[in-house]
This record gives sequence, C-alpha cells and structure tokens, in this order.
Amino acid sequence: MPEKDGFRDARGRWRTGFLHRLLLLSFPSDFREAYADDLLQALDDAAWAQRDAGRIAALLRWVRVAKDMLSQGLAERWDRVRGNVGPVPPRRPGGGAGGTPWSTRCELALREVRLAARALAHRPGFTLAFVSILGLSLAGATTLWGTVYHVSMAPLGFMDEDALVRVWYRTRRASTDEDFGLSDGMLAELRDHATTLQGVGYVMIAGTTTVLDPQDAPAERVTRLRVSDDFFDILGTGAAVGRTFSPGDGEADVVVLSHGTWQRRFGGRPEAVGSSIRLGGTIHTVVGVLPEDFRWLDATDEPVEFWTAVDLVPGRFDPFFYFSVARLADDATLQSAEAEVEALFKGIVDTHFPDLRRRPARFATVRPLRDDFLGAAKTRIRVLSAALVLVALLGAVNISLLLLIRAVGRARESAIRFALGGGVRRAVAPLVAELGLLLLGSAAIALVLSRIALTTVRQQGAAGLVRADAIGMSLPVLGGGAVISVLVFMLALGTVALGLRNRGGRAVLQAMADSVTGGRLPRSVRAPLIVTQVAVSLTLVSVAVLLGRSFVALSQVDLGFDSEGVVTGSLTLPSERYWEPVPSAGDRALRVTDELTELHRLLRERLRAHPEVRDASLAAHAPLSGRYGGFTPFRPEWFDGPDGEMPGGRRFVSSNDIDPDFLRFLGVDLLEGRWFRPADDGDAPPVALVSRSLADNMWPEGDAVGSRYQGWVDVLDDEGRLTFTTTWITVIGVVEDLRQWGLREVDESVYRPLAQTYQGGRLVDRSGRGPRLRLFVRHGGDAGEAVSHMRSVAAELVPGVPLDDVRPLDELVGDQLREPRFYVTVFGAFGILALTLALGGIGAVVGYGVSRRKREIGLRLALGAWTTGLFRLVAAETLALTAGGIGIGLVLAYVGGRLLEGLLFDVPTHDPATLLGSSVLFAFMALAATLIPTRRALSVDPAQTLRHE
Repeated sequence: MPEKDGFRDARGRWRTGFLHRLLLLSFPSDFREAYADDLLQALDDAAWAQRDAGRIAALLRWVRVAKDMLSQGLAERWDRVRGNVGPVPPRRPGGGAGGTPWSTRCELALREVRLAARALAHRPGFTLAFVSILGLSLAGATTLWGTVYHVSMAPLGFMDEDALVRVWYRTRRASTDEDFGLSDGMLAELRDHATTLQGVGYVMIAGTTTVLDPQDAPAERVTRLRVSDDFFDILGTGAAVGRTFSPGDGEADVVVLSHGTWQRRFGGRPEAVGSSIRLGGTIHTVVGVLPEDFRWLDATDEPVEFWTAVDLVPGRFDPFFYFSVARLADDATLQSAEAEVEALFKGIVDTHFPDLRRRPARFATVRPLRDDFLGAAKTRIRVLSAALVLVALLGAVNISLLLLIRAVGRARESAIRFALGGGVRRAVAPLVAELGLLLLGSAAIALVLSRIALTTVRQQGAAGLVRADAIGMSLPVLGGGAVISVLVFMLALGTVALGLRNRGGRAVLQAMADSVTGGRLPRSVRAPLIVTQVAVSLTLVSVAVLLGRSFVALSQVDLGFDSEGVVTGSLTLPSERYWEPVPSAGDRALRVTDELTELHRLLRERLRAHPEVRDASLAAHAPLSGRYGGFTPFRPEWFDGPDGEMPGGRRFVSSNDIDPDFLRFLGVDLLEGRWFRPADDGDAPPVALVSRSLADNMWPEGDAVGSRYQGWVDVLDDEGRLTFTTTWITVIGVVEDLRQWGLREVDESVYRPLAQTYQGGRLVDRSGRGPRLRLFVRHGGDAGEAVSHMRSVAAELVPGVPLDDVRPLDELVGDQLREPRFYVTVFGAFGILALTLALGGIGAVVGYGVSRRKREIGLRLALGAWTTGLFRLVAAETLALTAGGIGIGLVLAYVGGRLLEGLLFDVPTHDPATLLGSSVLFAFMALAATLIPTRRALSVDPAQTLRHE
C-alpha cells in the first residue's frame, strides 16, 4: 500500500518536489544555486518525520511551508533591490542544482550502460524477445509508412502542384455518368475561351508505344507519350540537359528523353542532345533530357522513355484521344473552373452532338491532379494506413508487457538503490540504460528490415498504387519511422508508468521481502494490455484470412479458355505499309490495302510450319491484356427506344477481331449456332459470334442465333468527307464467356472475323497507329523454340517491326493476380506476426506469473488443493481476458470490413465463416499458449516447497 502522507510514494514525491521547485523560483538565482538542494532536503525530511500525521495535517503543513517560502523569496528579492545583500556561498563545483561534475555524470552513465549490457547478456531470452518484437513492429510500420507516403503524400515534383487540375468530359455510358478523355476540339475550346485556366496541356491516350530503330541494333518496341508543346511548361518542369518543347514543336520531329533513357541508351553523354534517332520510321532530333526525379503518373506498362509533341486538329470533336492537364488561374477555384468548363462543354454538345439521346446530369468534371492520380488507390491507401496503426499499436502493447515484467522483476534492486540514498534517478538508471541499449538494437533491426521490405515492394510492384516505382528509403520515410518509434516507445513507457504508479514508494523491507505470492503485474494494466493485444491481432488475422480466401477464389476462377502451352506476341503494323491515305478525305481517312489480308494468310502458314508448334492463330487482342482490348457500341435490332432505356443502359461491349478458328484454338465451347468459316470474308454478309452473357441479356428468350444488331461502317459522303453509316450484323453463334478485361467479372463480348473487319478496300478513321495484331502459338513443350520461331516469322514477313510483349498466356493471367497477391502477402505477413506476438505475449504473462508464484502453488499443492482450482488461479483470468479481446476484435474486424470493399472477390467483407474461424483458431492457440506454463506450474514439487519454508 502507498504511504498515507502522500509525500513518500512515487506520485506524492513527484508532486511535492515539483511544486517546491516551482516556489523556489521566487528566490534570486544566486540563492537558489547555493541553498536549493539543502532547502529541498530539509522539506523532504520534515515531510518524512510527519508521515503518520495524516493527509489533512500534511496538506496544512504544505500550505504553511508554501506561504513561508513565497514570503521569504520575495523578501530576498526585495533585499537585492535595496542593495542589502548578505554573503552568498560560492557555486558548488560542477554547477547546477545537483552540483555533480559532468565528468562524474558521464562516468556514472557509462558504468550504468556497462551494467545494463551485462544484465541483458545474462537474460538472452528477454533481450532477444524485446529486440525482435520491437524491431519487427517498427520495420512493419515503417514499411507501411514508406509505401503510403510515396504513393499518396510525397510531392509530385511539379511547380505549385496544388494549382494543377485535370478536366474530364462526362457522358452517359451504360446506366451511369462516366468521365471520358477530351477531343481535339474540346481542348481547343478550353485553350481559346477558358479564363479560369492559365494553360491547358494534354497527353495523347492512343499510341503509347513506338518502334525504336537503332542503326546498329535490331528494332524494338519502346514507350512514348505524345504531349502538347506547352506540357512541361504547365507542369513547371525544366530540362536537366538541353530544353523541353517550344511552340511549334508539334510540327517538328523532335524528342525529349527521360533521364533513365539518357543514361541507359546514351551513357549520360551531353552530346546526346542534338543527335538523331529513328522513332516509328521517322528521324527525330533529341532536344533535351528530363530531370531524374520527373515522373508522370498516367498508367503505362513501362516507364516512359521518349516524349514527342503533337498538335491538335481544332475542328475534330471526336474521338476522345487526350488526357488533359491544366493550371488554375490565380483568382480561380475548382468550382469556378468547373462551372466555366460545364458551360463550354454544353455548348459543344448542343452544336456537335445534337442527336445525343441520353445526356448526363453534367458535362464536365474538374479535379485536382493529385486526387485524379490517386483515384481508385484511395481505398488501398486507407487499408494500408489502418494496417500501419494496428501494427504500431501491437508493437507498443507487446513491449509494454515486456517492460512491465522487467520493471517488476527489478523492483527489489530499485528499492535498495533508493534506500541507500540514490534517489529516483539512480533507482531507475539501470532500467533507462537497458532501454537505451534495447532501442538501439531494435532500431538497427527495423532499419535493415524496412529497407529490404521497401525495396521488395518497389521491385514486386505495389499493384493498384500509383508511383509504386518511387517507393524506397528516403529522409521523409526515415523521419516518419523515427516518429513512429518515438510514439510507440512513449506509449509503452506511459503504460508502464501507469502500471507502476503505486509501486515505487514502498518501504525497503517490503520491497526486499520474498513473500509467498511474489511480485506480479498490476491487474489494472495487465488486463487492458492483453485485451488490446488480442483484439488487434485478431483484426489483422481476420483481414489476412479474408484476403487469402479472396485470392484463392480469384486464382481458381474459370477463365473460359485453355491457356496451357500457349505463347502470344504483339505486332503493331506500320500504317504506311498496310493503310493508304484517301486524298479526298484529307488526313482523316485511310484505306486498308490487300497486303494486310495477304499478311494474315502468310503468318498462319509460317507459324504452323514448325515441329514444335501444334497450332497457331491470329486475333486483334488477347484475353486479359487490357491495354490491347477493344470496345464497340451494341444495339440489337429488336430495340428501337432511347439508348438509356436499353437493358443496362447504353451498351458498349468488348470486341475482338479474330481468325475463324481462334476460339476453338483457345478451347472455347460453342453453345449454339456455328463457328466462323473461311467463306465469311469481305464479300460475305457481316456476321458475328456473341458471348453467352450478352446473349442472355439481349435475347433472354434464347433466339440470339439469327438475330441482328446494328454496326457502323466508315464511308465517304458526297463531298468526300469521312463519315459512318449503319449496317446490320447477323449473329451466327453463341460461345462461352471469356474473361476479357479481368478475372473479377465476365465481359459481354462480340467477335468478328478478321477477313471482314480488315478486308482490302475498307475505310478506317486515322487513330495515330497502325493495325494491331496478336500472334498465338500452342507449342508441344519447348516454349523457347516456339518463341524463337514466332520472332523469326515476324522478322521475315514484317521486317523492321519488333514482336513485343512475347510471353506465355499464363503470364497474362498472372498479371491479374499481382494486386491481390501483393495485399495477401502484406497482410498475411502482418497477420502471422500479430498472431505470434499475441500468443507470445499471453504465454509470457502467464509464464511470468507462474515463476513468481511457484512457492504459493507448491504450498497449495501441499495443502491438498485441486488441480482445477490451481488452473483457475494461474490461467483462468488470462483466458477470460483473451475471450474479451476476441470479442472486441470481432467487432473491429466487422466494422473495418468496409475498408476492404473493392479488394475482395467472391467473399463478403463481413464473412461470418471467416470471423468465426479466425476466432476459433485464435482461441485454441491462446489456450495452447496458456496451458504450457500452466502445466509447468502444476508440476511444482510440494516437498521442496515445504523444505524451503
């Protein structure tokens, strides 16, 4: 029990000493330096002499002392003013209130550090547990902080980035309003008439790759972005070497290099500026190199290597080929800019799209550039942030338990130091020294592990997160990790101080007594720590199980096709070789040449002419290669109402142009109707195959085969301009659904024969790139031979055009699993860590209690106590606290399930089976962690206990 006078226990002594020192400020500084310690010691001795007088008497005495000190201090100061100053003893050697020289203090501190190191070496179990737990927790929290910081909080690297915005055109697609890119005409209108925008730049969506044709190496496919000539000026980005684009560069063949390309391809030589390279068959002059830290965040599969400028066609209001980037005027806001753009876009729609039947609620969206880049990643960032808090809290709770155990174990030593006149500082010095060494070890482990983890995250790709390539160790990450470490440590120390607040002032004999029950952790702190630990651990384990189940379900989804043994590669054919211009249509129209049809035939023949190739086929797109996919508007013949009233709203369905045998090549089932035939060419009536989901939605009565839907064909009008007319396409068969765009949902799809969509003489709208073609080969076991054969055939038939993105079709499936695999790995690791720490903490608490109560348990056994009673004595309370933690953890997991929306597949966020299974698993493992030290407790020999007594 603490002392009744309120002065000698830890809380009372601190309060009295603080207030007395505060009252000492009323005295002059020279008086304090000479007499402060003696005066405080006298006050302390007086308080100790009256320790049995009661709290009321102690309070009255303190008030009297305070009044005397204040009056005496003011009198001393008044004497200084009057010049009536008596002799004051000189300052003590070493200075300060303590009077101890700094050399002596440093010597004492080093001695305490040596003693602490020796003590920790004699307790390797405690040392290893503390350093491992704190190091792993800080490493996990720092890794999460580094990921969250770089993808959502780090500066974008642009000048005055808060003023950068992106403008979207909103239209009605399906049954909702969706954001679209902008057309040439829309951008031109914004540039000419938007007063709330200082500058309007753009990035071309189509054609993100091109061919690099070095003089001394084979041609290869590289990533390029085409932007406005003021793009870098709007961002406020200058060149590291040379210059960026200037007005008029849209008509010139110039290129700006990324810093990585400059280093990798040109060796970082300054003379690279001014040199010439061939891109897409055209000689370009290098005019500059971008800074090393420049990153543009529009999604591309590879880092952008080359940047070229492109001009607008002001009178073209479709298609929508551009992403915008603009800078707000000085006096403009997001709201005023959006209102102005809304009015401009409404005028464009009224003038150029008067037949738009289904109009959106509004036509424009203006968003900050940072928010636009984050997009769907906000959900993932919230999940990672929540995990950061839970991991840090778990580390604080675990080291709190360890510190409590260590502090209680050293209570007798601290009491002896205190009794010998060491004071509070000397009493707690060993614990502080040990903590310093433990923190250094934990920090070293955390630094190494977090650096490795951040590098792994960057290399593996934090799927679904923008700027994942920037993730790594940096000064802000180190600073954030240090702040997290301080917060975790302060939380743990505060918990320990709270738990030991009534233990520091016990009498020396009581602290040294080897009582029957021994010292134990205070229940008021032990209970909430165990409950918190179990609740946090169960939450992380439940999330990991949910993500794991989702990953398993996603990896086992039926693709609708057989990818085994299939290798695919992509060809982007040069437009000048297979498309010819139509002079009467200006630069809008191109005509497909007969050479393209002949190329298709030759590719089929040559690909199959190899012993390792079992079969080969062609298509415009590959399943699950989203960047190469296509869409087409769809309107069945039976429907004659507004687009918005069609089932599902206005329809845009997935489309693919394929060889007649492509679907059979992939092992897709034909459900009804017939396959394509060689006779379904450009001279035959237009035909199509549709997927089962599209047939079920559009022809629920089962009469899809033989029905027709409306298609569009480019034609020249009477004045020679490119326009389009409708045509009717007949459905000849229904095939099983394929996963075209992703694993999470089935896509409604239409398939057209290549011979009809790319027949010679057909008109096409210029899109900035040539026809794209996918080659497919099913090999007999040697994938390397098949790939080599594909490359040789492509090089022979299409010289100078690289076959890129060559890989097994299974890898396209694996790409779809990257994001769920990343989150399963992260939360799986933290879930295992949380479970291990929680069970280790429970076992440590019970084991420590057993070690402190061995004699009590032995006496109870000697006196005939039942085993069940001893089990309740040792473990029942801990198991009850564990059950309470499981209950709170279930609530947290249920409430926090909303954060997982969008990350789970075929598993509800509040899945009862997962929550119940995690709880049962945790309960059984907690029981095991409790039974091990309990069994050791019940094996105490009563005879040895009695002999000791």
